[in-house]
Amino acid sequence: MQQRFNNQSFHTLAFIMEHDYAECETVTPRMAAPFQANLDRIDFEQRVPLMSRLYEDHFVRNAVEYLGTVGDGAATLGFERAALYPEALNCGFAARRFEDELVVTQVWEDARVKAGDRIVAVNGYDIPAFAQQAAHVLSDRRGEAAHEIWDVALAFSRHFDVRRSNGHAERLKTQHFRSASPHRASLVEDAGNGVWVVRPGAGTSEPLPALLQDDRTKAKPRSVVIDLRESTSMSEDDALALLPLLVDRATSLEELPGFGPFYLWCSPNNCRMTADALAAGAEAMESQGLFTEAEETRAQAAKIRTMTGQDFRLIDLANGARTLIEPQWPQTPVAVLADIATAGTAENLVRIAKLSTRSTVVGRPTRGTLDHTLPLTVALDAAYTVTYPAALSLEAWRGERVNGRGIVPDLPAEWSPSHLVGDPDLERALALFES
Repeated sequence: MQQRFNNQSFHTLAFIMEHDYAECETVTPRMAAPFQANLDRIDFEQRVPLMSRLYEDHFVRNAVEYLGTVGDGAATLGFERAALYPEALNCGFAARRFEDELVVTQVWEDARVKAGDRIVAVNGYDIPAFAQQAAHVLSDRRGEAAHEIWDVALAFSRHFDVRRSNGHAERLKTQHFRSASPHRASLVEDAGNGVWVVRPGAGTSEPLPALLQDDRTKAKPRSVVIDLRESTSMSEDDALALLPLLVDRATSLEELPGFGPFYLWCSPNNCRMTADALAAGAEAMESQGLFTEAEETRAQAAKIRTMTGQDFRLIDLANGARTLIEPQWPQTPVAVLADIATAGTAENLVRIAKLSTRSTVVGRPTRGTLDHTLPLTVALDAAYTVTYPAALSLEAWRGERVNGRGIVPDLPAEWSPSHLVGDPDLERALALFES
């Protein structure tokens, strides 16, 4: 699909990120160079003969690089209703870094490669050299190769060199697809010896809470493994179903990290949009007969409107509401499996698991997505919208940041190609129960 757009879209994007992004005080110095480089590229592409129009893929490519640099992985670009970052285009397979190579881990479109193939160069550069160039979209702030996320970098590459298991090497032109990798289904299974393995997913009509209440799982397990390694997103219902297995004492939901108050950057745009969203929510509450809640929400909206221009201010949209979470089988030990794909609500569960005495986190540092909250959406023009975080979490404000670093497991376990033929993480969790 080719979509003509006005250069003003990109300038509007830059203005929003500069003036309304939650960390605008610190983001401005490091946004200048990449932003100008992208503007220069746009101007150059428009001057090239036969390219008097700038098409969708060029705009998305430049905007993704820009958001990857200044948005810290927390901002998204949208075309009409479709999110374009980071799943705008993909190369049809997934890969992760191991030492100085990329190992293909999953293939869903590009039949030229298979799991286990090694990518030894991208755009003619070896992997360490290309990683330096693409550092702003690899989402790593730890300086560790194992925490690099290569999806976006590979999707916007031109070609790559792949080495097969027989030693044969060839250069392949990168293909681009819009079909995302297939989702796995939610699963609750008995792994034997009284061990349950719980795996949240998105590819089934049967939600996780229903699976946990299934007749097959009515007996009390001896121990539980919760596999969050591929949970890039998770529904609130799934999270609430898993929380009783993680907490070791009755806990108010608002007290748990990430579920409570946050600090809003009180720019005019952020205050207006947040208040408008709350006012719309109040109308919806009233239509359902929740008059007290609607009145409290309107009061919160009115308060936020008065905060315009007041820097960061503490906001608590819960208005003092508390949801008590009771532990389920508090004497049952739990192991949580984590990886760099663990993000959002699933990453919050990992943080909670680390605070609990009954659970142990095994695997690799999580994605690092908890510093920013309150996503707001602004139209760039008739076609494009940008969604960006308008606030910082309480933990980030206090200096307990995880973006680009992730949450480090209790028992770190390096990823290696052996994960393609077995499950060392699960084996280590089961051995933990035995010991």
